[in-house]
Amino acid sequence: RQEQEDRGRIQQEAWQLQQQLDQAKRELAESQKVQSEQKQQAHSLACASRVRAVDCGAERLRQEQEDRGRIQQEAWQLQQQLDQAKRELAESQKVQSEQKQQAHSLACASRVRAVDCGAERLRQEQEDR
Repeated sequence: RQEQEDRGRIQQEAWQLQQQLDQAKRELAESQKVQSEQKQQAHSLACASRVRAVDCGAERLRQEQEDRGRIQQEAWQLQQQLDQAKRELAESQKVQSEQKQQAHSLACASRVRAVDCGAERLRQEQEDR
């Protein structure tokens, strides 16, 4: 009788231990599944981060190209304005030079005329005497 009770108790304990073992196996399997999902998620996030970095790099490159194009356009426009200003300055200097030459010619003509007038006046005075 004692033996049967011991056997029953042992079987009961073995069954409980088996239940605990089965529960531990299920928890371990679930833990491994969660761990595997977390690894996959970490890999996905790392990949997404790299893709985003590439996308951001591409966007930055595109923006830099647009900026470079805009700067080149502005530089071309400024060069055109500079060339125009140089042409206008050269034309202005040419006109100024021509005006100086005309003023000099007029001054010379005026002096010649004054000399001629002076000579004429002298002649008149001499004739009057």
